[in-house]
Amino acid sequence: MERLTLRQEAYGRIRERILSGDLAAGMPLSEVELGRQLGMSRTPVREAIRQMEMEGLVDSAPGLGAVVRVPERGELEEMYDLRESLEGYAAVRAAERIGAGHLERLDRIRAEMDAIGRTVPGASGRHLSGDALRRFIELDMDFHGVIFEAAANRFLTRILDGSRLLTRLFTSTFWRYDRAALDRAARFHAELVRAMRRRDPEAARRSTIEAMRLSRQNALAAWDRQLGKRPIRAITARRAAAARRRAKSSGP
Repeated sequence: MERLTLRQEAYGRIRERILSGDLAAGMPLSEVELGRQLGMSRTPVREAIRQMEMEGLVDSAPGLGAVVRVPERGELEEMYDLRESLEGYAAVRAAERIGAGHLERLDRIRAEMDAIGRTVPGASGRHLSGDALRRFIELDMDFHGVIFEAAANRFLTRILDGSRLLTRLFTSTFWRYDRAALDRAARFHAELVRAMRRRDPEAARRSTIEAMRLSRQNALAAWDRQLGKRPIRAITARRAAAARRRAKSSGP
């Protein structure tokens, strides 16, 4: 039981670091180093990594071992196609069923996201990074989680949670939330909450599909810009070398 508990702790903490971008796509996962950082032995770390490999968050690369997955372009296309259909349906169900408590939570999440967005000046070329980026992505997941919860379909929620893993991994590593992207996100969230308040399923569906299509377009453009001319193995090898340099510089 103790080992199972440690495995669950290792799984939760490593998974969150991957999805927040702290462990970026293409980065090697050293059992020894992660165990040291988490304050536990290699065994629960190894078991956690195996579980994430089954989920599709981790790959095994020849000569490198376990690395954080770098999504293929085709995978992103398929994932966004699926999300458009499922999240559009979830928005319809939520608009028909949403309660005051859900709306209050959406308002609180939007307020915090807007406050984070205002820290990025317009026309500055700057974008969210570090803790601000991690918190913004977490809040975005929470926002959509409230919509899924309001839709009141447990099977739909499970499928949606799984379908968003690769897109969140890609977003946390390669996406750039500059002023324009933050403004688009704020507009979408405001439109969707208005549709929910009006109990307007069709408006909620349209708003969600529009956002999914724009997100898909931007994600594929980011993939082409940052990954399209480089083999994925080259990316993992480069990040493995960088990780070795960091480990060497921080060693005793």
